[in-house]
Amino acid sequence: MIKAVLFDLDETLLDRTLSLERFLPHHLERIALEPAQTAGYLKRFHELDAKGYGPKDLMFATLVAEFDLKQTGPELHRNFTHEAAKGSVLYPDALPTLLELRKRGFALGIITNGTVAMQQGKLHACNLEPMVDFSLISEREGIKKPDPRIFNTALERLGLQAKQVLFVGDHPINDIAGAAKVGMHTAWLRQGRKWSLEGIKPTVTLECLNELLALVDGIVLVDGVTL
Repeated sequence: MIKAVLFDLDETLLDRTLSLERFLPHHLERIALEPAQTAGYLKRFHELDAKGYGPKDLMFATLVAEFDLKQTGPELHRNFTHEAAKGSVLYPDALPTLLELRKRGFALGIITNGTVAMQQGKLHACNLEPMVDFSLISEREGIKKPDPRIFNTALERLGLQAKQVLFVGDHPINDIAGAAKVGMHTAWLRQGRKWSLEGIKPTVTLECLNELLALVDGIVLVDGVTL
């Protein structure tokens, strides 16, 4: 029986794409590009950002050099950490799902890769801290997903066995493979993509977060096992 549900943060609870769209007008105003440069700059920004996986120090250093910006890379990086976190937006069904899971008595937690400044800022901006029992941020823990040690740290916090925990995430390797390696059930948030990782599959695939409510009620059977 599932007793706890753990979540990834970016692109699982938090709509990073929309959050970034809210940040970019502020950023463009700050760097004061010529209008003709804007489209090319945004294209390069997204390429270097790589959906959040690109190193930000290298990203901003590259943008400063390629577009001859007046600001330094570290200045833009600091501003990004502060301002982008403030504009964070949850998926519409994230908060209602968390509230209902909490109401039903499930322990809740978050495991996210990233810096403490950025990820803690996102948690605070979205008021997620009161909604979960704990959050593990890779920089603070000194380990990051998919390292099984960060998932085992969560199990220690919960005082539960892996088979009693469901991990929900969007990244096939960091989230699904990492959690599965320690024996957790896994739920992959599809977001219009096809599963491409060979050798492992999620326990279940979700189209949206609120589908979790049927899962944890034991309505959905997976390989003959009621979650």
